[in-house]
Amino acid sequence: MTILNSIASIILFAFTMSTPANIESNMATITLTVKVEGLRNSDGHVLLSLFKDGAGFPDDDKKAIASDGKPANGGTVTFTFANLSPGNYAISGLHDENDNKEMDTNMLGIPKEGFAISNISKKVMSSPSYKDAAFQVSDENNELSIKVVYY
Repeated sequence: MTILNSIASIILFAFTMSTPANIESNMATITLTVKVEGLRNSDGHVLLSLFKDGAGFPDDDKKAIASDGKPANGGTVTFTFANLSPGNYAISGLHDENDNKEMDTNMLGIPKEGFAISNISKKVMSSPSYKDAAFQVSDENNELSIKVVYY
């Protein structure tokens, strides 16, 4: 009888842990607002990718947890990423002025279009690491501004 009581207790515990109230309280509910600032014109689109860990950062948007694109607005474009859990994230973006969905470079590999990376607001000689670009998202910290850098 004790084995049956143990099994019943386990089933009851599992059922109460999966009730809608408990599932809802564990759901991610943070919305992150990202302002991409410093666009030099209104040509093309701004493409943005949000990464939860270093996999694929900064240029493999297929490994990003979210990606979005909006028409360039000459100045600032605002993005919203919903249903995030607290933690570290990093953003990479591109001002895709010619709408070909890739970073255009000159023959030396220097970008012809603007890029935006969280925590990076100056010209860099190589792609920054996830660690350098990472920022914390929490209930209190859910807004971020990043600047487009042009060479």
